[in-house]
Amino acid sequence: MFMVRLDIVTRVKPGKEIEFMQSMDILKSDEETRQGGGRVIIRQEVHEPLRYAIILEWESEQDFESYLDSEGVVFLRGTLLWLCGESQFSISPQSRKLDRLRATHFNLNSPPPYARGT
Repeated sequence: MFMVRLDIVTRVKPGKEIEFMQSMDILKSDEETRQGGGRVIIRQEVHEPLRYAIILEWESEQDFESYLDSEGVVFLRGTLLWLCGESQFSISPQSRKLDRLRATHFNLNSPPPYARGT
């Protein structure tokens, strides 16, 4: 059973779908083989093919904290910033961890991509 879940809903920029899926394959492989790594699920919206859900799940808060300190989160951030037009984040259970993710990985001098709406 997974204790921490990070959901990201994003819209891929037109023409960037192949690069996005290649990046998601790398993210999934790296995270699922990393010690303490979590499970990664990628889902494409059927009726809106540029919209994807990225679901990351960890067995413990410690595993999630480890992810926040890993290269994987930096890779995910780069993918979202360069290949996607907008992203929205949520974490279950609700915690201040989402604030840490936002503060650590997005420029605080401009609105983060997930604040722009869908």
